[in-house]
Amino acid sequence: MISDKSTSKLIINEQADAIFKESVRRALTKSAEYVYAKAFEKCPGYRAIRPHLFYTVDVKDINNMKAIIGVRGEAAIIAKYVEFGTGLRGSLTNRKYFKDEKSIHYTIPIVPTQKLVLHWVTSTGQDVFAKSTKGQNSNSFLRSSLHESIPIIKKFFADEIQRFKQK
Repeated sequence: MISDKSTSKLIINEQADAIFKESVRRALTKSAEYVYAKAFEKCPGYRAIRPHLFYTVDVKDINNMKAIIGVRGEAAIIAKYVEFGTGLRGSLTNRKYFKDEKSIHYTIPIVPTQKLVLHWVTSTGQDVFAKSTKGQNSNSFLRSSLHESIPIIKKFFADEIQRFKQK
C-alpha cells in the first residue's frame, strides 16, 4: 500500500490488493461459519435437513465475492417449507422467494390431491390422517440466523479492516 500525500488518495498495488482480498476472504469465511453454526443449531428437521446444510465462500476478485449458506439436494424442498411455512399458516409476504410456486398455495388449506386423506407422522411418532390442514407455521432457521448474526459479521469485517490497515 502506498500513500500519496499530494492527492490524499490510497494507491493499492498488487501486493496490497492480494492482502486485502485475503482479509475479505477471512471475514467472509468467519461470517459464513458463524451463520452456518447458528442455522445448524436452530434447524428443526434434524434428520431431513441438518445433514444437507452447507456453506461456501468464493472470492474471485474485489468485485465478485460471496458467501452462501443453504440446504442442498432434495432436503432444500423440505427446508423451504420449514423456513416459510405452508398453507394458511405460510408466510404470505414471502411469495417472492417462490416465483415457480402457485400463489394459491398460501391462501387455502392444504388438501389431498392423489388420495382421500392426508397422512403425516408427528415428532412423537403419532400417525395423523386428515381431510385438510391449515399447514405449518414458518420456522425461519436460515433467515433468522443471518439477521441475528449481523452485529458479529460487522465485527469480523471491522477486525479484518484493522488488520489490513496495520500491514
